[in-house]
Amino acid sequence: MNSIRILIAFLFPFLPLIADAANETVGLDGLLVSKSWSQALPAVAKNGVAYLTIENNSTRQDKLISASSPIAERVEIHSHQHVDGVMKMRKVEHVDLAQDTTTIFEPGGLHVMLIGLKEPLKKDLIFPVSLIFMHASEQVTYVTVR
Repeated sequence: MNSIRILIAFLFPFLPLIADAANETVGLDGLLVSKSWSQALPAVAKNGVAYLTIENNSTRQDKLISASSPIAERVEIHSHQHVDGVMKMRKVEHVDLAQDTTTIFEPGGLHVMLIGLKEPLKKDLIFPVSLIFMHASEQVTYVTVR
């Protein structure tokens, strides 16, 4: 029992590094999904958002066509767009991932919308999001709530 406590005490300072490494996925198809994060929200929040980066290092264009996560009833890909001078959030059917480019999902832009949260997004929570691509195989990234 004491050896477990010593191990935990030793590993505690390294937990942020371990969490960052956990949310990086390299697919066999040349896609790198990294920097997956979400913002902590009040327990009453019904919806949340996840952000991430996708690098397409493959030899062909691909498309992100859907996403899912056990933390939400439904997951959609959204973007923010200017419509008549007002920023509006819109569901998109897919995100083009051109060859040799990086696509960043960030506040005010593309994002993964988590609709009908099944549990609160509390700081330090880590949850999986599965990403479905047109050509590449499905990839799971682990989102860290900060």
